[in-house]
Amino acid sequence: ALDVGLVPVLHGDACLYSRDIPVGILSGDTIVNYLGIESSIGASSVVFLTDVDGVFTSDPKAVTDDMQQPEIIPLIEVDKNRNIISHTSICASGSSHQHDVTGGLEVSMKQLVLSCLV
Repeated sequence: ALDVGLVPVLHGDACLYSRDIPVGILSGDTIVNYLGIESSIGASSVVFLTDVDGVFTSDPKAVTDDMQQPEIIPLIEVDKNRNIISHTSICASGSSHQHDVTGGLEVSMKQLVLSCLV
């Protein structure tokens, strides 16, 4: 991957920080944000690989028979102030799973928007 200019970021991990904050979780999204805007790497693209087919209006894995099916959001635009512009509601807060201590899709979306160079 490195030979063709790709930097795979698989996940974050528990980290030792400083005396004030001895231990914390460094998410993969934060790492990607750093690689994109704060390092000399200057990533031009970010690709998220997930176990669902995109960003949905709600968690597609949490749907029961009596619930409305979530819709895929085909385009997410960001304005010059890094605010998400969307005609469809993105319900990201309910997408974090028990094993994910970094905030799930909600935090991923915020970090991705921060790293967008508009």
